[in-house]
Amino acid sequence: MTTRDLELLDLLRDEPELLAIADAVATTQRRRRMRRPLFAIPVLAAALITVVLFAPWQGSGPGLTARALAAVGDEPVLHAVVREQRPVDWYLVDLSTGARSAPPLTVETELWYDRSRGLEHKLTRTNGRLTEDELQTPDGVTTRGGPVFTCAWIARHPVEATRERVSCRLDGENGTVPRKVPEPAPIVDPALGGFVSGYRDALAAGTVREGGEGEIDGRPVSWLELTLEQPRPPGADRDLEPIRERVAVDRETYRPLLVRAEHGVSYEVVTIETVAAQDADFSKPVPLPAEERVSSGTVVAWEEVGLHEARSVLRRQALWAGRQIEGLELVHVEHQILKTGYARNTGLAPRQSEGLELEYKSGAAFLTIQEATEPSFAYRWATPDRLWSVPPVGAVRIQPFGWGFLHREGLYVSIMSSLGEQAVLAAAKALEPIPG
Repeated sequence: MTTRDLELLDLLRDEPELLAIADAVATTQRRRRMRRPLFAIPVLAAALITVVLFAPWQGSGPGLTARALAAVGDEPVLHAVVREQRPVDWYLVDLSTGARSAPPLTVETELWYDRSRGLEHKLTRTNGRLTEDELQTPDGVTTRGGPVFTCAWIARHPVEATRERVSCRLDGENGTVPRKVPEPAPIVDPALGGFVSGYRDALAAGTVREGGEGEIDGRPVSWLELTLEQPRPPGADRDLEPIRERVAVDRETYRPLLVRAEHGVSYEVVTIETVAAQDADFSKPVPLPAEERVSSGTVVAWEEVGLHEARSVLRRQALWAGRQIEGLELVHVEHQILKTGYARNTGLAPRQSEGLELEYKSGAAFLTIQEATEPSFAYRWATPDRLWSVPPVGAVRIQPFGWGFLHREGLYVSIMSSLGEQAVLAAAKALEPIPG
């Protein structure tokens, strides 16, 4: 046994599995040493290096990033699904108990990304409902609401742009001759923290650092640390700050499970893989029904009415909070005509409907109740109401600025007050049919 053999044995004395392999390799080499003694030790050293670098039980070193990259694949189209919990900016108040609840939104984003062809298809589902469908191609961006009006699109479609009353010129002149202006290459949504497009690139470039081990929901993981450069957006005068993230990789499958951004949200990685071009989904978004593509809502006419008339202007018994509420007195009741406008390319003409407004005042303090037989955009109901669902009967939704929204007896009611949330809740609890 040589001095180098002793050094190797000392090095491996606390690694019985490696020592056993080294011993087996050394035994094999001893049989060969009588024939070619000059090459015995180098072959032994090379064999040990191979064992150390590629031992299957090893969870760090070059093998980790290589396996993580292999788990993603090398097909041309990147496919990813990520999921996150987002807080809402509203909460529900049960009018009978006063209990408050603010259920988070579960937002799942599915992305298909083909960098070489300049294609990106993003689907967003909120609490299981499709709320966004966007396709980016070299010919423009399309959503469920139709084309996105970029300067490149306007240059290629000057007549349509003029009809839609959009322009990138201060004078609004688009001309009539189409000009071929390419769209900027798609940039993956920064809300994903650069992970979807940058993870594979960082692994391939070897710029990922290992950040230790841990557990996610009981599953052993290795942490990878990424610094991802963001491309400069079109028209920007400076680069964006790099994105720094930590990615938890399953130590069995080497697939990412969780992404934690240095600044921003964390999200679960449901899927990240690469697929062949023919297996990708770059289909056009299915358009929203025309009646859901509301673009405006305004009050276009009003007339003061008495309580007796106010009872039936909505063709059902209207609601009020009594003659007084929170020290405020009912001073004004209006029958209003509401106008709902639609995106021009729907071909739908503006539609009119009826509403009722009751105003309570005392000095500068006020409280206003507005009601209609539909969730009217003119009364600040989002239409269609995707993220702020219609509250259940018996509850009021409190949004920023203390505005309250509720649905009762076929009426959609909005309440706002200079006195804040307490007055809004008091009015919501006091609502009852206007007496005959």
